[in-house]
Amino acid sequence: MASQQPLPGSRPPVSAVPVGRAAPVRPHTAPPEKPLLLGDVSFVLIGLTGVLVIALAMACAVLLGALQGVDINLVWFATRGTGIAAYLLMVGVMIYGILLSARASNGELPAPVSYAMHDYLTWLSLIFTAVHVFVLLLDQHVGYSLAQLLIPGTSAYQPLWIGVGQVGTYVFLAVTLSLYVKKLIGQRTWRIIHYLSYLSFLMVLAHSLFAGSDTTSLVMQIVYAVSAIAVTGLTVYRVLYAIVTRGRRRVA
Repeated sequence: MASQQPLPGSRPPVSAVPVGRAAPVRPHTAPPEKPLLLGDVSFVLIGLTGVLVIALAMACAVLLGALQGVDINLVWFATRGTGIAAYLLMVGVMIYGILLSARASNGELPAPVSYAMHDYLTWLSLIFTAVHVFVLLLDQHVGYSLAQLLIPGTSAYQPLWIGVGQVGTYVFLAVTLSLYVKKLIGQRTWRIIHYLSYLSFLMVLAHSLFAGSDTTSLVMQIVYAVSAIAVTGLTVYRVLYAIVTRGRRRVA
């Protein structure tokens, strides 16, 4: 069969051009979260802040000792100052951790830098706690032994409340180390262990109140009261926030 030729002066038939598929519409994604602080400079700033905290805490301890008429004992002031600094850093870790968990429960994961800063503050608190404890080996008045500093209930001074502080520190250390074996123990077990940080905070607070030599100071009483109220209030907020968030998800 002969092919049909177009008539003279007529246009060739226009072939149907296949219509391409429209590009899939990508869901709108929010820009990545901006970390609280960027780069390694953040960790340097945190370190400097920690040094400033311990310096101020030691200065506060010296001032309180002078006001109370206590003889100058550098070892005693060092352990008091590092103890105050470790406690303040622990309060900061608790508050920061509660705020991070509240944000994570809403599906908005904080930046990795935020978690790194939380871990850094945690280890900084533990380092100051270690200095607070082991500097007592240099004390000539009480004469602590290494066993007394490590074994709860063996201290010659306030054995009960010193032991409570020691156990609280061990719990805090266990909570910190659990992060590094999270894949081995699982998310659920890790979360249960992480809740023990509240217990460690209460034990350290009790140790500070009943074994600390600065508890009679109005300044430290205010510090302990404000920190306890802050951690308790944020914990209540965190629980209520989780309940409300789950309720909204069920309704949706």
